[in-house]
Amino acid sequence: MIRVEGYMGQRVNVQLKRELYEFQHSGALCIKDTKRLIVGDQMGLGKTVESIAAIMEAKAFPLLVICPASLKLNWEREFEAWTGHKLLVLNNEVKNTFPMFYDVGLVKGFICNYESLKKYFVDHIPKGKDVRLSDIYFNEKTNFIKSVIIDEFHRCKDPGALQSKLVKGIASGKEYIVGMTGTPVVNETLDLMPQLSIIERLHEFGGASEFKAKYESASQEDLTALQNKLRDTCYFRRERTEALDLPGKTRQVVYLDIDNMQEYKDALTDLRTYLKEYKECTDREISIKMRGEVMVRIGILKEITVRGKLQAIKDWAKDVIASEKLVLYGQLDIVVKYFIHEFKALHIIGQDNSHQRQAAIDKFQTDPDEKMMVISKAAAEGVTLTAASVMGIVEQWWNPAIMDQIEDRLDRIGQTRKVMIVYFLGKNTIDQWIYNLIEKKREISNAVTGATNDIETQIIDELLNILYNGESTND
Repeated sequence: MIRVEGYMGQRVNVQLKRELYEFQHSGALCIKDTKRLIVGDQMGLGKTVESIAAIMEAKAFPLLVICPASLKLNWEREFEAWTGHKLLVLNNEVKNTFPMFYDVGLVKGFICNYESLKKYFVDHIPKGKDVRLSDIYFNEKTNFIKSVIIDEFHRCKDPGALQSKLVKGIASGKEYIVGMTGTPVVNETLDLMPQLSIIERLHEFGGASEFKAKYESASQEDLTALQNKLRDTCYFRRERTEALDLPGKTRQVVYLDIDNMQEYKDALTDLRTYLKEYKECTDREISIKMRGEVMVRIGILKEITVRGKLQAIKDWAKDVIASEKLVLYGQLDIVVKYFIHEFKALHIIGQDNSHQRQAAIDKFQTDPDEKMMVISKAAAEGVTLTAASVMGIVEQWWNPAIMDQIEDRLDRIGQTRKVMIVYFLGKNTIDQWIYNLIEKKREISNAVTGATNDIETQIIDELLNILYNGESTND
């Protein structure tokens, strides 16, 4: 293997719909040539697009993407945005027929979450015993797959877990096996062992017994030697500070299926019915009162949406704080209290006094063991949180200037790394309308010069028109 830095200055030949950064070209070429490896680039550098470009360059289809359920939509959208081709998210309707979609040229491959691998790729697993890989009967669709990308690969760190065995069985013998994770070692060096086995590289490290004997209680010298061997054979990682052509701040949008969609649809129907009455009202005083009720119902719709995202964002946050600090922004009590409780996180929210806020800031900025800070709009000004370079936006405020201020808690003087802002949007929900409206207004000058009330009113009025006219969300 040529180390990834050996590809600097080289470019992939495949035509993509978007332009790769220079460091992404080198990553894609390294993946293409190495074939079976772990891609460990820090969050925000584009492990997804590097892997997509590599598989496109190699023409290694059909492709199977294995990922957490919360990332299926993102993979579907990203693959089409970059290539112009589609991947099919596996579901019950195509359980027995999905290979035909590739055969007739409708898709380039498939997306499946970890929990559903058994449903689509296994005929039988014996009961009443400690199941070994050799006990699992995989179906013929496993052989149909030519390349596998495994996102959040560290989820396969337990060799005894059925999930790890299924991934290994499906990936076995494939020319391309690409594991993607920013944290291949979560708890101990032995976390690497099943991952190396899945990408069929463990034998290069002496096999399971030798790897365990050598690295379970390894000296620093042995660990350094292991790192060098990994980088020489089947692993690369780059930090955001190394990506010189990456902008100082980047935004990423992640779309999530909310887990309470029926509740959302019922509330949306109720809101639209009330809006019709509001729009048809000619009495000014009654209209003003009804607008207040409309805003209450919009608030209910937003709360339902955010509740439907919490579990998926929690899973994402766990992965982030395994390797670096994280700031989460939310506004509703249900949001900030949920994450504060789940992670015992530091916080800057409306109920905190000035002494509590400063104590939280100081601790987050100086204590390496404090991995998460939860903030609300109360932290929009005068707060520096540059110890983190990743922020998750759980819900959005009405005004782009406020959102820019929130983002700038990380992207400010004292920040030495590239900043990544991740917006989590419920698919086909009010989230998408609000995000699109905010993006349109970002360029308006008075959003910069401080006329925030005008902008908020405009966004709300446009949202009301969208809801009243029955428009669908714009994907």
